[in-house]
Amino acid sequence: MASDAEGSAAAGGSTAGGLCPNSIEALRLEARLDRIQRQIRQGLGRGAVAVRVHVHQLARDCQYLLARHTAETRL
Repeated sequence: MASDAEGSAAAGGSTAGGLCPNSIEALRLEARLDRIQRQIRQGLGRGAVAVRVHVHQLARDCQYLLARHTAETRL
């Protein structure tokens, strides 16, 4: 999936949050967003354990993104 941030990065600009497109942090952020998209496409799965793991992973990724966003807005 090509996002606005990726398009900007491909054009030599910066990614979302003002990161350099090839920085480690930008790559980590892109990987985290890609993982969330993959998890959403896969669905919850079958059984209580699968659902619990899926929701836990999504919650952890969202907490990371929220904490990162909060830190950026305080700068």
